Amino acid sequence: MPRCLSIGVFFLLLLGASGQASAYTCAPENQKPQPSWVASFGQNADARVIFGYAQTRPQTDRALVDVTQLLKSRALSDLALNIRSDVSSKISSELRVTNDAEQGVVRMESAAESNLSLNAVRDTQIYVDEQACMILARVSLQRSDLPYIVALSDFQKFSSQLDFDAASIDNLSLFSSLLDDLTSAVVGASDLVRAQHSALQGDIERARKLALNREIVLMTQQLPTLTGAPKDKQQFASRLLSLLQEKGDALSPAQAQSKNNAKQLLDEIDALMGSTQIAVGWQTGNLALDAALETFFETRHEKYWRAAQATDIDKLNDLKRAYDLKTSLFIQATSKTTRNFGIDEVDIRIELTYMDDKSPPNTKQMITKAIGRPVNDEAIADKIISTLAQEL
Repeated sequence: MPRCLSIGVFFLLLLGASGQASAYTCAPENQKPQPSWVASFGQNADARVIFGYAQTRPQTDRALVDVTQLLKSRALSDLALNIRSDVSSKISSELRVTNDAEQGVVRMESAAESNLSLNAVRDTQIYVDEQACMILARVSLQRSDLPYIVALSDFQKFSSQLDFDAASIDNLSLFSSLLDDLTSAVVGASDLVRAQHSALQGDIERARKLALNREIVLMTQQLPTLTGAPKDKQQFASRLLSLLQEKGDALSPAQAQSKNNAKQLLDEIDALMGSTQIAVGWQTGNLALDAALETFFETRHEKYWRAAQATDIDKLNDLKRAYDLKTSLFIQATSKTTRNFGIDEVDIRIELTYMDDKSPPNTKQMITKAIGRPVNDEAIADKIISTLAQEL
């Protein structure tokens, strides 16, 4: 699955405090032969290795060891810039001073920053050109190690989120593929990276446990107010049950209750999905009738399923399809009251609209009447329920 890679890389090199040795002065008579890499200084055409370069003149107030350490840091900055052609990143470099010691820092960052100890960087070369009075530096990184560097950065960013309880459900859903990327990236990498990955196994196992607990906590919080399509709820409940089963018997009372709730939700959806039940909804505008209809269909739950969210025909039809049911029934009831000689006469109209996906909606109308002195909402509801009982 393609993705935009983000990687946070810190190259931290502790530089020796200046002033501990005398400042370096070039001496042309001490010129040494140029190493082969100087002739290709600044080039990066090698198919297997990425290079970073830097050069500077000796500084009057700095010892050679100080200057070369700073030069290494700048070479690492250049290396990071060259890595950019392989990894989509935003790169900045800076020089920090901590406890009177300078630290060259290269940061490759995106919206979320993570840290990576880049042990794969090696083969630092330093050459002093005495005649030109110039110091050159080169660092290198195997191109085959880049996939692992990216995957390891993602893993460390994720681990940091776990440590601070900041990992979201979306983050956690990617954890498995993140570990797959880390494992597959080792193939073809250098021996140094392989050794680094081997030493990482304890951190990986720790992250697994933290991720498991974090996902259980977040899903348990969402379960009581879970919304969405039935299949989404099915997947959610199944996932939560799977995580709790993976945790084994070491469940807290809250987790044990969450396990029961998830199982109950899953059982309810499984029992309804694709069954022969008829989805039923209504629109009455009468609270007494609403309550009477709830009771009426609760006693007929083996044949009818009350779609509580279905406040109109279209919503009821959507729910019917979502649960893969064949038929739905929408009920509309209206009434009109007149009074003659102190006696109420209520004309009641009931419409039953059946819907399925193979034929047009079929509506049946029933007309009845309630008479009394007076006729209240409860009496109207009783009359409608008795009429429905004869029909359904």
